[in-house]
Amino acid sequence: MLRIVIAEPDEALSLWLAEAIAPANGFEVVGTALDGESALAVVRRTHPDVVVVDVDIVMPPQGGLTLVEAITDAVPGTLIVVLAAEALGETAQAALAAGATGVLAKDGSAQIPTDLSWSDLGKGPGPSTSPGMTAS
Repeated sequence: MLRIVIAEPDEALSLWLAEAIAPANGFEVVGTALDGESALAVVRRTHPDVVVVDVDIVMPPQGGLTLVEAITDAVPGTLIVVLAAEALGETAQAALAAGATGVLAKDGSAQIPTDLSWSDLGKGPGPSTSPGMTAS
């Protein structure tokens, strides 16, 4: 089962994401956080396979990008998907440069490496993107 932490400042969206990531899909949400410091503590405690980080989460000095760097330092090898307004653009490029594995836009488009799959986590074969997602 793929272990996921959700770092999302909007509590309603965080709950929705946690419910949408159903155990039936082979995913388990092992923690959620509404701010960067709490998210980092959850990541350090749970060592998830994937962390979903909203770029707008509070984590001084640069919000989600600071959290991405902190997760990369604290738990190397964790895949980090950043939620942003758009999957292409300066924010997305900055997220990737900070260590994010991919960027998922809130409109559903995505920027992830085309050769990345869940099998990279040792969880078995899987598609590199979900249906309806575009990889670049």
